[in-house]
Amino acid sequence: MSTKLIKEFFLKKKKNAFKIILSVFIIYHLFAVVISPHFVNDFEWKPPFFLSSYLNFFGLLTQWSFFAPNPGPPPIYLEWELVDRHGGILEAARWPEFPDPFFLRERQNRRIVAVRNMVEFDLRASKMMLPYLCKKKEDVNRVRLWSLIYSIPSRLEIVRGTAVIGDRSQYQRHWVSDSFCKEPQS
Repeated sequence: MSTKLIKEFFLKKKKNAFKIILSVFIIYHLFAVVISPHFVNDFEWKPPFFLSSYLNFFGLLTQWSFFAPNPGPPPIYLEWELVDRHGGILEAARWPEFPDPFFLRERQNRRIVAVRNMVEFDLRASKMMLPYLCKKKEDVNRVRLWSLIYSIPSRLEIVRGTAVIGDRSQYQRHWVSDSFCKEPQS
């Protein structure tokens, strides 16, 4: 065989491999975008990590109310307490704010997706929020951080009238970290 035929053979194989990989990615992406939100919302299916990470990255792993005209309060928050060196609480707050401070909802939606992405892993939430919170007030010595997740009723429960959007009775409060902003001084 000549080298020209060998090169053509491998070039053809390379093009076919690229087409196969691209086709698999397109099918994966279509599944993620079209099918997953319905399974998550209608059947309360928890997607595997490789799919949930992809959906979270693009902000697609959201509850159905995220797209509703009147979606109610955010279903997920980060709560914190800023503590001075004497143990006094300088500030206790949560993010994103409620009621929505913006005229258009899209900015609030971005904040909800950011919080959802942060609370996926405690270390991520801690590393992303602590630098900001430690500089928020001058006398901050320590930051206590929690995630607060409210359960959202299914569309079927809303339609049947057995639940309402914005029901705050069922939630999970999860401790994320209790960190010092600077090394404690004796």
